[in-house]
Amino acid sequence: MNRAQADIIPATVDWLAVRVTAEVRKSVPEDWTVYDGPLLVVADDGGPARWPVKSRHTIRLTAWAEARDAAREVVTLAAARLAGDRPRPAGVEHVSPDMGVVLDGRDANTGAFLASVLVTMVARMVTV
Repeated sequence: MNRAQADIIPATVDWLAVRVTAEVRKSVPEDWTVYDGPLLVVADDGGPARWPVKSRHTIRLTAWAEARDAAREVVTLAAARLAGDRPRPAGVEHVSPDMGVVLDGRDANTGAFLASVLVTMVARMVTV
């Protein structure tokens, strides 16, 4: 047996799905429109790892919505829940209270407003 980095995205998606007022996914569905309601996408932008102990993940939370304020509300709530709520998503040992500020803009593909924030999460490596 060996140790490897954990994939914390599926557990984080499931955890956030019951804590925010948006559909939570790993990617934007091809047929999604602003009329489907707010959407929150959780992605892992990577980070350093200390094998065989832990990995540090820069998690990018991005919300798409019909209005700027709605997108910002979804993403700031998601970041606050990750930083403050217990228990954490499965496999997550720590969420840093130091996070990025919200960036917002407009998505040219969907016409939706989007808002994004970076959150650092630490996970223990798993046995494979």
